[in-house]
Parts: sequence; C-alpha cells; structure tokens
Amino acid sequence: MDYKVFLSYSTKDIGLVVKIRDNLTEAGISVYLAEERPEPGKTLSQKIMGNIKSSDCMIVLLTDIGIRSQYVNQEIGAARMIDKPVIPMVEKKIESKIGGLLAGIEYILFDKANPRKAVEKVVSYVSRLKLSLEIETRKREELYTMITISALIVMIAIILYFAFRRK
Repeated sequence: MDYKVFLSYSTKDIGLVVKIRDNLTEAGISVYLAEERPEPGKTLSQKIMGNIKSSDCMIVLLTDIGIRSQYVNQEIGAARMIDKPVIPMVEKKIESKIGGLLAGIEYILFDKANPRKAVEKVVSYVSRLKLSLEIETRKREELYTMITISALIVMIAIILYFAFRRK
C-alpha cells in the first residue's frame, strides 16, 4: 500500500527538503513535491489542493524562511481544514514563533546545521502512521471478506431450504 506525504516548505529550503524526501522514499513512503510533478492545464492552487487531499498526511518544514511563506501557511490551513494530520518540523531558532493553526500541535525540533536526527524522527513517525493505516486497511478487508462469505452462506442456505421444501 502506498502511503503519501505532502511536504510543505519554502523553495529556499530545497537542500533540506531533498534530504527529507530521500529518507522517506527509502522507507517506502511516497513524497509529493510540487516542483517535481508538473500538471499542465491545472492552476497551482488546484494542483496543491488536489495533492493535499490525496495525501495521507502533511509534513511542514518550518525554518526561519518557511514560517514567513504565504504558501506554507496556506497549505497548513488547507490541510487543517480537511482534518489532514500535520507533522511540523520546526527549526530551533523559530520555536517561539509557532502559533496560528499550529498552536498546541506537537512538533519535531531540528537544527538546520545538523537535521539528521529530526529527519530520522520524521521517517520513524511517518513509518508508524503508514503501518497503522496498512493494519486498519487489512482489518477492513478481512471484515468485508467475512461479511461477503456470511452473505453467501445465508444465500446458499435459503436456496437449499426452498429447494428441499418443494420436494
């Protein structure tokens, strides 16, 4: 099962974004980066909203640059509006500036000079979310299978009942 992450960030933080994407991809998680997936014929807002909706969660990279990005803030609002899980990665030096739609949400703190530990935490957390979704999906499929088998058994029993009743 494909687990999709929408990564929200300032394009000026692309170096760190690539590290996050590469680590998530290695863990079997699909990462959406708007710049890497052109969709001719769509507006940027259609493209972004469609991909936020189709993702399983959003990771928001909040650096000193990212926190001021109108796009990042709008993407957070869009995700929160549709109850999409949002996982903030917050640069240490801007921790005190977290507010708005992220107020009260737990986040992963990172040092821009050495983000490795934070990236590992994000990968670990998202991998657990992916596993939870896979287990939930498997349980749902098993339930549907049991319901289908039960319905077939009932139908066969009814057919047999009427078939033997006539004789």
